[in-house]
Amino acid sequence: MPGFCYAFIKRIFRGITMKNKKKYNWFWPTLALVAVISPFLIQVLMTSLLANVPGGSNDGWLGFWGGYLGAIISIVGVYQAIKVQHQDNKDEIVASNRPFLSCITQYGVKVNDWVYHSSTSIDFDRFYGNFFRLENLSTRPAVNIIFAVFEEGTGRIVDVIIIPSLVQKAVLVSYRYPKREEFKKEKIEIVYKTVDENFGRFTQTFSNNETLKIPKTTWGENAKKEYNKLKAVFNKHNLDHQNHPFEIWHQNFSIFSPGDVKYYDRVHHDMIKKKYHDLFDDDKNSGNEDEPKK
Repeated sequence: MPGFCYAFIKRIFRGITMKNKKKYNWFWPTLALVAVISPFLIQVLMTSLLANVPGGSNDGWLGFWGGYLGAIISIVGVYQAIKVQHQDNKDEIVASNRPFLSCITQYGVKVNDWVYHSSTSIDFDRFYGNFFRLENLSTRPAVNIIFAVFEEGTGRIVDVIIIPSLVQKAVLVSYRYPKREEFKKEKIEIVYKTVDENFGRFTQTFSNNETLKIPKTTWGENAKKEYNKLKAVFNKHNLDHQNHPFEIWHQNFSIFSPGDVKYYDRVHHDMIKKKYHDLFDDDKNSGNEDEPKK
């Protein structure tokens, strides 16, 4: 019963919203109004119009009208409960037919790993320590996946990579870093389509290459608008840089060979060694500064 009451009240408030962008749905607000004023109408009916009508007492008429209205409300309640359950089942079926994508940070590569990138972004001499592993965990294909990287502070889009299709598979993504080394990524926006033209979207935020929160995928018109927006940004960027091949955002992919992986691991090892060496030097210098002068 509490569950039905919650659903009923929720429907009442939702009824005030637009039904089809042109007409308002007043059914549930009207039903709520009837439920509120019915006791007062019955009281007026019993004390004035039916006060002297033969064939029944006030208590009898009160029981009749109470049962009558109770039956109507019960029928409406059962109908509403069935309708809500039917919609929930329908939503579950729709959700089960959608792809499910995830994006996590990955350190290191393996032989035969696929990596999608913009032109010149796979450059081990500029390696920064990680890739992003994009995976479709479902058997439903995701197509035309747009992977967009935004800059912290300015919100400027620094790279857009388009992956044609992904189903029951994981790929690596490497985006192009700006030339200045103080660049810090703000967020990664991922939007994609399904084969039946539904649009999904989720945002991944990072701090020091670590995930801050598990993203939730949203579906519908907002995802479609973001998809069209990022696609327009991609097309405009490439049109503006058509005479500068190294600045164009391509949809390229590479497969890591054994030699690539060996070189990658060596660069990764050297970077880690340098990182910890710098930390050790900083600690050593800070320790010397703390020593009292003799």
